Amino acid sequence: MGLVLRQLARFARWYSTNHYETLKVTKNATSKEIKDAFVKLSKELHPDKRPNDPASHTKFVKLNEAYATLSKFESRAVYDNHLRHDENVHSVYTNHPRGWHDRTFWEYRDRSKDSQYEGKPYYGIKGVKRMSNIWIASACIAFMLIGTVLQYYSLRFGRGILNEKSKLIQEKNRQILREREAIAK
Repeated sequence: MGLVLRQLARFARWYSTNHYETLKVTKNATSKEIKDAFVKLSKELHPDKRPNDPASHTKFVKLNEAYATLSKFESRAVYDNHLRHDENVHSVYTNHPRGWHDRTFWEYRDRSKDSQYEGKPYYGIKGVKRMSNIWIASACIAFMLIGTVLQYYSLRFGRGILNEKSKLIQEKNRQILREREAIAK
């Protein structure tokens, strides 16, 4: 009997639209609204209240599943993401001229400042001409090579200067030691 009920529940889930419609709430409903809707519907759809309705148990199981999913923040976020993916199945992999395109990003963005940018080009800084990526990469590599060469020569000549200073300090130390030995005798 339990296996049959699980299969019925799976069948009901398969053909249902979504948990929000099961609970008769909107997708942006608060936790309190979801709980209130669940309490109200569970009183209406409880199998003990409708013993003659064979589908009441399946509806009640579906209602409980919807509430169990939407009442917890984490499971609701996962469910919403899954719903959004199902609604926009072809949103990510499209033949969009810019390649990858996610409609959800475009639909949920803040549009309050769109009028400021109408008729203006999308790219970059005002007055700077658009450059190919190969030129930018070449400039970065050239900058890196120049830095490497400068570091090499600074270490090479810097070491020579340090060696000369080191020899001068050693000579001064020897001279001081000789003077102390002469005074000690």
